[in-house]
Amino acid sequence: MSQSELAGFQPHLEEVRLDHRQCLYQPGSPPTRIYFPQEGLISLQVPLNGSGSIEAAMVGREGLVGLPVMEGESQPPGRALVQAPGRALAISWPALMAALRDSAALQALIASHLHALLAQLFQTAGCNAVHSAEQRLARWLLAASDRTGGRAVPLTHEGLADMLGVGRPTVSIIARNLQDSGLIAYRRGLIEVVSRAGLEKVACPCYGAVRHAYQRLLPLSYS
Repeated sequence: MSQSELAGFQPHLEEVRLDHRQCLYQPGSPPTRIYFPQEGLISLQVPLNGSGSIEAAMVGREGLVGLPVMEGESQPPGRALVQAPGRALAISWPALMAALRDSAALQALIASHLHALLAQLFQTAGCNAVHSAEQRLARWLLAASDRTGGRAVPLTHEGLADMLGVGRPTVSIIARNLQDSGLIAYRRGLIEVVSRAGLEKVACPCYGAVRHAYQRLLPLSYS
């Protein structure tokens, strides 16, 4: 964006804290603001009719949360849950709509983000159907590390199991094996990637496919 476009956009942004397990929106409680995470990790989850939920996509410092839900719609298709705390810049719907009308660059950036997010959603759907729990857990850890700058993510085995749609014992066994292999470190409820190269060998090709889509559409995502 040009400096003049930024000058008209930035006064409407408010820095807010993203707390661990904070719900930004859910069915029956639509978002009133759009969030641009600066730190942290947000999980976009689909409820499974009383059987918990499964993650459809994740958003970090490369994207935004709240835009795919239409203004005034009271039934978002899922919920947005903060998995790793941090900071975000928030803007109201009216202010964002006004900024979009005035900035072709902002329109293009948000369109690119939506294309990248859609690629992630499609890839995750296929991944959940055909790849092993170990491959999917490795993919998730790598993607989370990308979006948090390599910081440890506060997450329990139960939370991981819910997001991947598998049993908690399965996650515990896989996480223990990955830790024994020196690929991750798990302590005090924090999971950290220790060896990216080793974890990439375990992960399914979906990790690379999604990363390539973001690099193509939003080249600064992994800078």
